Amino acid sequence: MQGLMYRLAELDAGAASSVRVIDYFDALIRYRADVPAAVRAAAVLGECTVGISLARDGGVPEDMRCGPGGGWISTAGGDPQVAERLVGDGLSGRVWIERDGRSHPLDALLVERLALTVTAIASRTGPPARTSAARSADLLFAADPATAEFSCAALHLDPGYLVRVASATGVRTSLVELLPGEPAAGRSTEVVCEDERLLVCTQDAGVPPRPVQRGVRIGFSFAVAARDVRNHVRTARFARDNATVDEPAVIADELGALVLMSPEPVADVYAIPDLRALRSMPPQQGRELLRTLDAYLDGGSLRVAAARLNLHHTSVSQRLAKLSERLGFPVDAARYRARAAALIIAVRTRPDFWRTGAPAV
Repeated sequence: MQGLMYRLAELDAGAASSVRVIDYFDALIRYRADVPAAVRAAAVLGECTVGISLARDGGVPEDMRCGPGGGWISTAGGDPQVAERLVGDGLSGRVWIERDGRSHPLDALLVERLALTVTAIASRTGPPARTSAARSADLLFAADPATAEFSCAALHLDPGYLVRVASATGVRTSLVELLPGEPAAGRSTEVVCEDERLLVCTQDAGVPPRPVQRGVRIGFSFAVAARDVRNHVRTARFARDNATVDEPAVIADELGALVLMSPEPVADVYAIPDLRALRSMPPQQGRELLRTLDAYLDGGSLRVAAARLNLHHTSVSQRLAKLSERLGFPVDAARYRARAAALIIAVRTRPDFWRTGAPAV
């Protein structure tokens, strides 16, 4: 085959390229590649996005989509430019490519050979296994608790294990490589959605050491049970949107009740650590400390707050210190005033906050 390719190259460069493409896919069959490997190889060879929807015996289609760099991306995407139906014994579906800009002369051949290769492999190996990236996407965007539990099992994650969702933009290589240590939880891998990269991280996943790549912004959600990550992708995205050049990585815990300013509703407000910590206190004590904080923020000083509450200013200071200890941040520091005010508003607008039977935290 190699000798034929070289001779054709001397006569017709286009013909030689066609033979190389054919040999490329024949090699995948010879070396017993699986379907995901064939899709990824096609994406790398064509330097374009390659997708596949493969169904066996009329079952639910198995969808995969790989970017030009070889990374798995969400199944929802752009418009296929060249597509080919899969025809085999009990097999159905199609393969396609998506390319930005002008098409390549060998695009049709690429799709045709991929279709033949996938058919040959699928007929031999049976249903394609879900990739870890596909399973991770299933967990992040699970439609219901049952799907989330199933995805956790597939990723070797205890559904109750505490994890975080990381959302990043501007990452040119890999989010896993950018974060210190081994941040991925279980067998999860990052999911690429256009410019965004999502990853189910361990609870103690660290922020990347500075400096980071220019333009990188990373946000981490609160630590939540693995079965609930589908409700906290938006929290990670909100934290990411609050990252800056000076602080390129933000953990949602640092924002506290400010996450309620997110354009998208927060699915579980009681996952906010500030609310959870306050809710764990005896109601009378919690109300007292929160009222003290409100007076301090409104008055602007310990003495003004003390006059409003008929207390000595040292008593006000002690209450604020106790509240700061319980919440995990200095409520009287200028940097955290917005966060403290958001906490007050969050409690004030939830009449059942102190009642028995309010959502467990």
